[in-house]
Amino acid sequence: MGVSKPLFLMSLQRLYHLTRGDGLRAQLLRGGMGSVGVKIGQTALAFMVSVVLARTLGAAGFGVYSFAYALMMVLAIPTQLGLPQLVVRETAKAQAKGDWGLMRGVWRWSTIGVLLFTLVIAVITAIIVAFMDRGISQEKSSTLLFGIVLVPLVALGNLRGAALRGLRRVVMGQLPENIIRPGIFIVFIFLSVLVLPGFSLTPAIAMGVQVVAAIIAFIIGAALLMHSRPIEMMDSPMPVYESRQWINAAVPLALVSGLQLIVGYTDILMLGLLGTDQEVGVYRAVVQVSLLIGLGLQIAHMLIAPYVSRFHAQDDKQRLQKIIKISAQVVFLATVPLLVFFIFFGDQLLILLFGAAFGTAYVALVILALGRFASATLGPVGLVLQMTGYEKETAVGVAFAAGLNIALNFILIPQFGINGAAFSTAIALVVSHAVLHRFVLFRLDIEASAMPLFKLVSVSN
Repeated sequence: MGVSKPLFLMSLQRLYHLTRGDGLRAQLLRGGMGSVGVKIGQTALAFMVSVVLARTLGAAGFGVYSFAYALMMVLAIPTQLGLPQLVVRETAKAQAKGDWGLMRGVWRWSTIGVLLFTLVIAVITAIIVAFMDRGISQEKSSTLLFGIVLVPLVALGNLRGAALRGLRRVVMGQLPENIIRPGIFIVFIFLSVLVLPGFSLTPAIAMGVQVVAAIIAFIIGAALLMHSRPIEMMDSPMPVYESRQWINAAVPLALVSGLQLIVGYTDILMLGLLGTDQEVGVYRAVVQVSLLIGLGLQIAHMLIAPYVSRFHAQDDKQRLQKIIKISAQVVFLATVPLLVFFIFFGDQLLILLFGAAFGTAYVALVILALGRFASATLGPVGLVLQMTGYEKETAVGVAFAAGLNIALNFILIPQFGINGAAFSTAIALVVSHAVLHRFVLFRLDIEASAMPLFKLVSVSN
């Protein structure tokens, strides 16, 4: 009488067989498992970076670094022009149609656009830093100047990752920016501390190390794209440009991307202007921890983006609804335990990771966690609109949220400090996703949330 296999081994065997082949289910499972692995690694590395910088720079030094990094990301908005999202969508569309000239055209066109705007942003940023130099410390101005170099590297790296994701190389597209760059950064910081006697880490040096890591990650990302491009692209097909159509799509995408960054960094920047460097450092640590709530939604975005574009182009509404609904439900189930953990053990987690001075930010952590949970429950609404050509609707929803975020920060930060910043960001996130959810419902007749919060109304007739 044979011995039956343990249930765990049987499940692993079934999962292995499901991931084999080139079918949609196998592709989604492989991409999903790989994305989970990458995101877990990226989250771990991001925690390590935050912990190392917070403990070596102190709350004030970490605040200087965080403020400089946030300012660079906001100033870098024009250099990307919403192009990463456009590249994902157009690459997936070109591959589905076998239009290799169009694929080469969008890659070249987006790269040239980023390079041109990078030069403009570098000059503008240098002028801004020169004017700010009179009112800020030398350490902060040096950190900002190093950050200028980081802007084009991040922008071009995002384009390379977008092209890979558009080719359905979901995992490979995430590696350079999410794993390689922070991994190299951590290694260099540890080596500097261990090898150089008397080494003292400063915010400016930390930003300089970030630049070196970004250069290496960009080179690796470019090599991965060269290796993964379709064989038809190796013959260098004549590039086809749809510049007017891409500009019309890129402008609202750029607006959406810019406004999303403003929503994400307004609290840090305004704390830096209205508060102290120490408050910025403490709050940045809280933001980093709260991002765990959005981990599942980020994975869903990268995983389903090319398929949303593909199914919409094929007018396959049934599969489009199915993939959006399943991703929303999985995100909801993954988010609930994290929210409960933060509510009951958030203060202990902050103290354990960053030190006793950071435990006072527990209330801010809970506020941010609740906001991210509520917005994640509404599903991948922004991505769905962008991948189906409704960039303008996305821009409207995010613009309203950005304006609300700025207004609330002005009102609440002076009175409530980091708790005011957390509340402003949480409200902005929920409002933004609620507006976008309504647009998805009425433009596409798709219910994107994990649980139907609104009655599904067909508008196709």
